[in-house]
Amino acid sequence: MYWPFSAGFITPVANAAPAPSELPNEASAMAAARKFDKQVKVSALTTEATETIANPNGKMTFIQSLKPERAKCGDKWVPVDTKLRKHSDGLIRPEAAVVDLQFAGAGKDKPLALVAKYGVEVGLTWLEALPEPKVDGAKTTY
Repeated sequence: MYWPFSAGFITPVANAAPAPSELPNEASAMAAARKFDKQVKVSALTTEATETIANPNGKMTFIQSLKPERAKCGDKWVPVDTKLRKHSDGLIRPEAAVVDLQFAGAGKDKPLALVAKYGVEVGLTWLEALPEPKVDGAKTTY
């Protein structure tokens, strides 16, 4: 705690908690927006293409985009990143996508491509052994 002196009086200054940028529900986000006079995102209402924000004036702002802007990674939303990367299991996946997407590495007996969402998978197989793919950004060439 810091004790500044002012006109002969001691005034305690408490370490204030920082304003949250995001809270789980509308009620808590609205209360924080008013308290800190700052916009606060409502995480429970966030989707791949929408965001809801509580404003200090008591109103809510709904933002919707035409294409996905974020992907769920674990319990967090992250910006969509279609850059492909080869993983230790030999599969090639995007950094952050709105679907589970993977491409095979070199070899045989693996799906060439597999897309999954909500527990439904669609795959494409290749009958011959695949050569080592070349990954360049969001593109893979066999």
